[in-house]
Amino acid sequence: MGEMDRFLLKHKIAEIKKLPSCPDLLPQVIQLSRLSNASMRDYEKIIRRDPSLVAQIFKIVNSPFYGMSHQISNLRVALTILGLTEVYRIVLNTSFYKSLQNSFDGLSYDFRIFWKHCEMVANAAQFFAEKFHRRQIGEAYAAGLLHDIGKLVMEQYFPDEWGEVLLEFTRNEGDFLDIETDVFGFNHAEVGSLLLEQWNIPDEIVIPVQFHHNPFGAIRNGELTNIVYFADKTAAALTEDFRDDVTHEGLDKDKLWYEMIARYPHFNILDSERMLASLQEILNRSIPE
Repeated sequence: MGEMDRFLLKHKIAEIKKLPSCPDLLPQVIQLSRLSNASMRDYEKIIRRDPSLVAQIFKIVNSPFYGMSHQISNLRVALTILGLTEVYRIVLNTSFYKSLQNSFDGLSYDFRIFWKHCEMVANAAQFFAEKFHRRQIGEAYAAGLLHDIGKLVMEQYFPDEWGEVLLEFTRNEGDFLDIETDVFGFNHAEVGSLLLEQWNIPDEIVIPVQFHHNPFGAIRNGELTNIVYFADKTAAALTEDFRDDVTHEGLDKDKLWYEMIARYPHFNILDSERMLASLQEILNRSIPE
């Protein structure tokens, strides 16, 4: 997509009425996560402003998973037990889930199924970042969580065109992004990245979302983009629900997959029993509703 086409699409998205706004706390939390000297006190100041988020923190820390001998009722203590990485994950997941579920209520499928895939890609992206790109683990998780947000916009606000895309794909089994572009003139990755730009989300998250189906196109943030690409493909390949999803092509038909694993073989954990077992341990982690 050229700069002029992106400019026109940006205006088209801006004209959509009732387009969801970014959850209030998210830009601050994302910016905070990028500071090397951020403390738990800094997170606490932000989280305290959202009572529903505080309640979710207590729900998680007092769950059987953490095995506390007594009820935790102090927010600072709860955050300390969870740790910065987990607190960041909970804040992003809880805030976006609640906001997007409320905003996109005209979908033809269960939002929870869509979000489950997003969680799995985020978990896989965090896994890859911890192995290969530790400087930006938080950005990798956020980009994985939001990589398909453009699909929500396209179906809810352009349902006829979206239906045409799905019908064409099931008939001819071509490249899904090519069909999107033929019908709309743009694809869901581009739409998602523009929505995130509108929300003032940092480029380190926007660019991997924009190029997660075309990682060679990312001039900047290439490593993060590769992580989200491989996280998306790996999560889909390992999930029965998404093997049959019409919007996800099988790897055997994906020429780009073979180009990517030839260039970045360390990301192809599908051929490594040890790495695959490690990923599967955390792939299905989910934040309770």
